[in-house]
Amino acid sequence: MNPSQMRIAFLVCCPLVAITLLAGCLNPSAIIVGFDIDLHVASVGPAGPLWASRAEEISKTVRKPIELDPFGNTVYRGPMFESGFGASKGGFGVSLTNTGPHKICFRFDEARLSSNFQPVSVSLKSWPAPDLDEERRMGMARYAASRRAAGRQLLPATCLAPGEERTIYSYSDMKELFPNSMMFNVAHLQHVPELNPNGVGNWVKLHLPIEVAGRRENLEFTMTAKRSYARASYY
Repeated sequence: MNPSQMRIAFLVCCPLVAITLLAGCLNPSAIIVGFDIDLHVASVGPAGPLWASRAEEISKTVRKPIELDPFGNTVYRGPMFESGFGASKGGFGVSLTNTGPHKICFRFDEARLSSNFQPVSVSLKSWPAPDLDEERRMGMARYAASRRAAGRQLLPATCLAPGEERTIYSYSDMKELFPNSMMFNVAHLQHVPELNPNGVGNWVKLHLPIEVAGRRENLEFTMTAKRSYARASYY
């Protein structure tokens, strides 16, 4: 999977036809929120930025007609690696591809997050990634309880050989970054697909050290919400 193919899907939604036919049996489950984000990448040293992404290195993926998400992901294509970002109300995902000649280690175990509401960075910790097979086996309530009991954990470091690809998902505790406890500080009433506030203009910064060719860099990926949307999911 390369950055242009990455899609973030935190919940599964029934097809529209099935929803129509089974409306009498379905219950509203959750509000799915998506974002169109701007991305800025920089390497930061003690005296400030060492380099920063150029406009021509940032692009959007093309949305396919069958997709429910109206926004594509935002991709940085640099000389050492490519990274594609997508976000939901509960976290974000990043696809990484090593495009350089050396092994790169992305130190997610040391990563931190900050925001325009929380300029002092906090450790990046994530809930375990959803497992739909396990959810079906255990039932929704028991499975949700087991994930809560596991708690948030540091993500492991991700090391990529030249040409290798990996996708990392972070289901973070947004209450440390935003008053509304959701990405970019969006908010909605229960089962109501309307965002107020809509999060536009707010930002999250991923502080991520990397190690390559015997040197270490401290990267910053700044994601800024440009547009947002919400829709209802059913089960």
